Amino acid sequence: MKKVVHFIEAWRAGGAERVITRLCDYMVNDYDVYVVVLETYHDTAINPHIKLIEIYNYDKLKIFLDLVKPDIFFTHQYWGLTQFDVITIVQSFNIPIGLIYHNSYEHTKLDNDKAANIRVPYYKSLDSLICLNKATADKFLKNDNIKSIVIHNPLTFDIQSQITKRDIEKKDKNYIIAIGRYNDTVKNLSGVIEIFSYVLEKNNNAVLHVVGEYKKHVANKLLKKFAINPEKIVFHGHTTNVSQYLKKAGILLHAALREGMPMAFLEAKAYGIPIVAAKFDGIEEVIEHQKDGYIYDQLDYKTAASYLLTLLEENTKYSSFIENSYKNATKFSLETIGHKWNELINDLTSKNSPHPDYGFKKNLSMNSLVLNILENPNDISNNIPFFEKKKFGVLYKYMQYDRNIRVQIYKLFNILPVFMKETQIFIEKDKKVKIIKICHIPIKKRVYLYE
Repeated sequence: MKKVVHFIEAWRAGGAERVITRLCDYMVNDYDVYVVVLETYHDTAINPHIKLIEIYNYDKLKIFLDLVKPDIFFTHQYWGLTQFDVITIVQSFNIPIGLIYHNSYEHTKLDNDKAANIRVPYYKSLDSLICLNKATADKFLKNDNIKSIVIHNPLTFDIQSQITKRDIEKKDKNYIIAIGRYNDTVKNLSGVIEIFSYVLEKNNNAVLHVVGEYKKHVANKLLKKFAINPEKIVFHGHTTNVSQYLKKAGILLHAALREGMPMAFLEAKAYGIPIVAAKFDGIEEVIEHQKDGYIYDQLDYKTAASYLLTLLEENTKYSSFIENSYKNATKFSLETIGHKWNELINDLTSKNSPHPDYGFKKNLSMNSLVLNILENPNDISNNIPFFEKKKFGVLYKYMQYDRNIRVQIYKLFNILPVFMKETQIFIEKDKKVKIIKICHIPIKKRVYLYE
């Protein structure tokens, strides 16, 4: 049985974790499935046949890879920089690796310029880049010449077995729901509450239910800012069971500034819930404007409120949106999406040694290795933008642009100079190599490879 690994940096209570759990539930019948995380923030129910492993640091990741010897490794992109180190470590074991890109194309650049600046060579070195929508895949191809495949997220529950006809037909349209990790400013709790304040000006029957983590002091501040009666907004906090709220909800409101493919959308559609959401790349692949939901331009909160009021006041339109939403959810069924994952796994694991060692000798010294790269760049790769052919240079730039160089240097010297300017290796005038500093961006509660 093939061994499949899904890696995510931190196990929280978000859509990515629900996707991983659902995919693993599907894969466990055909594969030996592992979920590997650096650290866990929330307990989440997971199939007992799936092995959930918390490794805390890179050294334990190497031990895991050596002992388990996975046939394929999938890393779920996080908007930090850890993803690049993980890519290098997995590639050093010559294991096929795919990255699931959970955000819009622009997301990383807006949140983290360092990650955006170096992601291109790393993503090009992957065996597969998986995007959640065609719009993101098209931008990677057009802007970065990176080919990817599109696999949508699956529904996190079975429509026919878990959703009854009553769940769809007996809805309270005044029960407006917003789902997300609202302690993250990108999810835009401020926008959600501002939109709802405009709704209350004309319809005082509606109640907003906010499901997901949030900061209480921020919520209280927003209630005061928009002069909203606290009884009109219910904050439910963290949950591992979104369905209990979706069964009651009549409309989903979403105001996130950036997204990939929100699981809340798919889950809402499965319950026949119309969606009012801010526009982002690929949203049209999930919501059909004016058929099963409304799409408004980012920050255009008054238009969003007008869409909500339309659904609240026009029963015929609301009923048609419910029917269309439920019908359109079937294309995201686990069977449909799971079949695409099986095809990808079979394709990637059928290739023998996709990335053989570059050929560096194991007894090669740091001094001769660096000098060889700096003085003979064309012998290493014609695709590396050589910065200057002088008696000194920065090795980590090469490691960004060439997979084989990066993997070999990591294997030889246990160095991961992925992104930090502080991680520099200089050639002095006497051609002696000097490592100036090796450091790492810390993550909370992490045991670091470099102290």
